Amino acid sequence: MLAYNRTGLDNAALQEEVSAAFHHGLLSGEEKTHIKNTYPASFYTPNIFIRIGLFLLTTAIVCFACALLALMFLRSADDTWRVFFVIMSILSYAALEYMVYAHKHHRSGVDDALLWCSCGLMMAGCYSDSEAVNCLTASIISLYAVMRFADQGMSIIATIAIMGILFYAFHLSFIVMIAAAIIYAVVKYLFKDSWQGSLRHYASCATIVEITTLVILYTAGNYWVAREIALNLLWPDHDPQISLPGGWFYWTCTTALPLIYLIIGIRKKDAILLRTGLVLIAASILTFKSYYHLGRLEVELTLGGIALIGIAYSLIRYLHIPRHGFTSYSPEHLREEDEKRAANAESLVITESFTPPVTPPGSGFEFGGGTGGGGGAQGQW
Repeated sequence: MLAYNRTGLDNAALQEEVSAAFHHGLLSGEEKTHIKNTYPASFYTPNIFIRIGLFLLTTAIVCFACALLALMFLRSADDTWRVFFVIMSILSYAALEYMVYAHKHHRSGVDDALLWCSCGLMMAGCYSDSEAVNCLTASIISLYAVMRFADQGMSIIATIAIMGILFYAFHLSFIVMIAAAIIYAVVKYLFKDSWQGSLRHYASCATIVEITTLVILYTAGNYWVAREIALNLLWPDHDPQISLPGGWFYWTCTTALPLIYLIIGIRKKDAILLRTGLVLIAASILTFKSYYHLGRLEVELTLGGIALIGIAYSLIRYLHIPRHGFTSYSPEHLREEDEKRAANAESLVITESFTPPVTPPGSGFEFGGGTGGGGGAQGQW
């Protein structure tokens, strides 16, 4: 199903590890060159700046081609534009497959642009007046794009579209919350050992899906979001000052979910849960501020900033030495520290091995060897 050569993807991942090991002095230049020659990655993957430029250029070419062909063949504003968008989507997808298969493009900017243009044109051609149908179409197209090209952006679209289907079908936020929790648990289980197995090339997409589902789970239970959705979709004629029924449930979710993320993240040593929980704490504070005011805005912002700076400084100082499996240093810094300690230990062992034994100093007055004193003495001492 994956469009890219799996061996090439494995070799590309290996070359990234080799480059990191060479950067930290674990491999010599000859070893690095030998490994890269033995396990070549035949993909065209330029640096980020060239990739952005190629993405913009390819997108502009597709847009100009669509505009030119529309001016040439579309003469009316009837439903022929749907067929036109579908045809252009198929042509863009054919160009994408050709660039991947023939020219070995992988995250080059060209294949990214063709993928997004193809999916966007197909969604536009299949547009419907029903939001649920649009979400269903988007989920099918984006899921295929994820399975075929392992695109991280499409994994976000697929997750949001699936949640949109459930929301527009039931208009119940707790259904969305349950679905988000189930998807998170399933993805977490499937990618428990993401570095191996047949799904290893989708590990980055799984990470994006985990983050997206965690955010959707919180958003669906956020009081402000639930109230605004209810007022705009379910009760458009009601008083805007009306309280949300069952508000205690949403206030509990708004307050408790970020803390639950933090607690589980600390216990499981899960960086995704930790970072997501920290960001969502700020969202909870903003939600609270939307309905309750404790003082002037500038005073609250100043005090909040001082508190956050103090907490961050205290944590950095506390985790300067790794404690309980956490540290303020990056893995690269810890690796460099380990290498320094290993080098110091090796130097100490070598020094101890080549140090000559210490000879105890003499007293300066040696006894024995004389023949004087007593009978038969010869006068020597």
